[in-house]
Amino acid sequence: MTAVWTQIASVNVKQVTGSDGPVKEESKIYEAKATFLSSDRLKIEINRKGRKFKQFIATGETERDLSQSLKTQMQGFFKDAGVVNGHDVFESAMITPKSGVNYGRLVTIMDVFRDQKISNIGVIPKKQ
Repeated sequence: MTAVWTQIASVNVKQVTGSDGPVKEESKIYEAKATFLSSDRLKIEINRKGRKFKQFIATGETERDLSQSLKTQMQGFFKDAGVVNGHDVFESAMITPKSGVNYGRLVTIMDVFRDQKISNIGVIPKKQ
C-alpha cells in the first residue's frame, strides 16, 4: 500500500487567549470586543491596555442596517480618538456570536472590521 500526501491549503492559526503571545507593538493599544446581544443588536467594547475605554451599541433590522450602524459608531470613535484607521492602533477584534444569529450577520461584522483596517479578527465560540 502506498500513501501520497498532497497539501491543498494551509491555515495560519494564532492562539490569542491563554498565552502571553507575541509582544504587542506599542502603537497598537486598542482591542475591540463585539458581542451579539440579539440578532439585531451588537455591543462593542473598545479596550485600551486591558481596560474598558469605550462602549457602544450598534443596531439594525437588516445586515445592511447593522453594518452601517457599526461603521458609523467606529468612525465616531476614530474621530474622537484622532485615529486615521484601525490598522494604526488596533491589536485585534474579537466577535462573540449568540445562538440564533445567522452566519451572514457574523460575516458582515467581520467585513466591517476589515473595512476599518483591523486585520486581526477572531470569533470566540460560546458554549450555549
